[in-house]
Amino acid sequence: MKKIINNNIYSTENANLIHGYCKGRPGDECGFEEQLYQAQSGAFFLHGKGGGASKYPEEDIVPLRDRQQVKSWLNTNLC
Repeated sequence: MKKIINNNIYSTENANLIHGYCKGRPGDECGFEEQLYQAQSGAFFLHGKGGGASKYPEEDIVPLRDRQQVKSWLNTNLC
């Protein structure tokens, strides 16, 4: 997926996948997947997609503003 946000290009094809997280099971309307990426520019972002009742009812990219957000996401989603 590719998305332009605030004149910055975020692309899952050109970024490095750091870690992925899944909540729920396939077909679960509340379930979703999130992947943490680092762009070539060094910026971090989340790529998410999920069921119609999830926090990602449509596939989306969400930039992370700073390293503290990255650390927080990793601390919450690492097993």
